[in-house]
Amino acid sequence: MRKIKSVLLFTLILAVAAFSFAACGFVIPSRGSDSLSFCDACGECDCICGVSPEYSCPFCGGECDCICGQAVETNSCSVCGGCECDCDLPPPPVPPAPPHIPSVGDLDAELIARIKLDYKAHLSEFEDIEADADDISVTGYYGTYSGHYEGSLMALKLEVQGMDYLAVKHEFNIAGARFVYPDSNVILIYGPNYPANVTPVSFNRVRTALGYGSLTREEVQTIAALHEAENREFYENNRLDIALENQIKQDFYYANGMERNWSYGGVTYSYTYDDVYIVGFCGEYASGAVALMITGSGFCYTQATTTEDVDGVIFHYPDSFQMSVWHEGQFYKLSDYAYSHHEIIDGEYEFSEWRYVSGAYTLGLLTYEELLVTQALYNAGAPHW
Repeated sequence: MRKIKSVLLFTLILAVAAFSFAACGFVIPSRGSDSLSFCDACGECDCICGVSPEYSCPFCGGECDCICGQAVETNSCSVCGGCECDCDLPPPPVPPAPPHIPSVGDLDAELIARIKLDYKAHLSEFEDIEADADDISVTGYYGTYSGHYEGSLMALKLEVQGMDYLAVKHEFNIAGARFVYPDSNVILIYGPNYPANVTPVSFNRVRTALGYGSLTREEVQTIAALHEAENREFYENNRLDIALENQIKQDFYYANGMERNWSYGGVTYSYTYDDVYIVGFCGEYASGAVALMITGSGFCYTQATTTEDVDGVIFHYPDSFQMSVWHEGQFYKLSDYAYSHHEIIDGEYEFSEWRYVSGAYTLGLLTYEELLVTQALYNAGAPHW
């Protein structure tokens, strides 16, 4: 009897203890349990902070069957290393294939041989240069384009052994795209000629092809991007300083009154620095002078060829758009020039006098040798600035 009472008393004590533990939220953890005895975030029982650890697989939603009950995204427990989720992890995403970059290796031997023969004929007919096909190399290929006309057009760099290329940096802005070359050997557009009645095939400069409508602006920009990608270090090390370029554009903007709203035909136009375009860079020289072809939105030019003679160095322009020389915030022509000054006299706007302005060469901003370099750089970009 006494033994029975002892057992009953011990049982009663265990029941009271169990009730007390349950009252405070303590549960003995078990395999696959959805909660722990103490919150691993705040350390208090009954998860006072409301943060409970994840007990299920984040992929299939199934419960983790590892001893401590902590599933992680690697399908294994970070504590005990085991997990019995039977789901399959999703495969890692396949990275997209890099875009194909055109290269000379894309051209087969037969095509290269035909290009060489066509270029040999072109040099003989249009540039009075006799070259053997074996002396011609295709050194760059920047894609094939359809343009506005039927037939494929190829952007190529061709090199002729023994050719006397002008070893001066050439830089052009064409259709908003920048082309930079270490010498006068520039990209040519090869394909069916336009107009077709001239020759069946042609080798035109990029700007000429754009002017004919053989290439679109987008195609020109693609060619420029491919050429820059192939010669990135050269591009980075050989460009007009960004700060200087922005200063030149700002000076041109105010020198030409572009800050004022212009009205024409009942329409008002307003401009920003982005409406100033350096379409041809023709050298930065020892005096700090920069020779360039610069214009702005809304500028119109007389469609008649003009010529500028600077100490016997001749510049031929397809219209009245001529070379400018920037120096310390001011713009000059290459040569001296005169303009008619008008004043308001008795309420009438009348001619007053001729005024003469010295050009950059007379002012000593360019030496004769630098003038020759400027001419060569301009001719490399002519005739379609």
